[in-house]
Amino acid sequence: MSTNKNEVDEKKDHSFRWFIGSILLVVAIWLFNAYIYPLINDSLASRASNGDMFGPTNALFSGLAFAGLIYTIILQRHELALQRESTDESIKELTRQANAQNEQLEALKMQNQLTTLTHDIERSKLRLDLMTKVFSLAQNPKEIQERYAEEITAEHDRIEKSFNKFYGALSTKETK
Repeated sequence: MSTNKNEVDEKKDHSFRWFIGSILLVVAIWLFNAYIYPLINDSLASRASNGDMFGPTNALFSGLAFAGLIYTIILQRHELALQRESTDESIKELTRQANAQNEQLEALKMQNQLTTLTHDIERSKLRLDLMTKVFSLAQNPKEIQERYAEEITAEHDRIEKSFNKFYGALSTKETK
């Protein structure tokens, strides 16, 4: 990673040197034409005709500058198109990630329901085992059976309802 950064810094430094060098060259040519050339060539008429000689060069550089501007606009347009494609791909990937997270959430909800159901069944088994032991130790098991029969039936119905609800929801999701 640091070598990439060093390469980028070197390229920036190299480009900056060319830029500064170009500016210094233009300033040097301008200073030559403004101060030194008039000392070499005294005649105003010869300097004027010499300046007219650079008119086509001026037009050439103006045209090249305009062509460079057009080329820059085309490059920017191309870069914007690439950026749009990249953004579209990022949006698609984020959508896939969101869908995967939603699927995980649904799986976790189902797992939570299954865990709750399993705990309910275990708790009910313990209660039924306890009641069975109480029946076996009781002197009058018939009386105790009648007393807890409704409670045992209600507990069994509640577990069966939870079980059917869970597996009904599971089978509905599997058909989707």
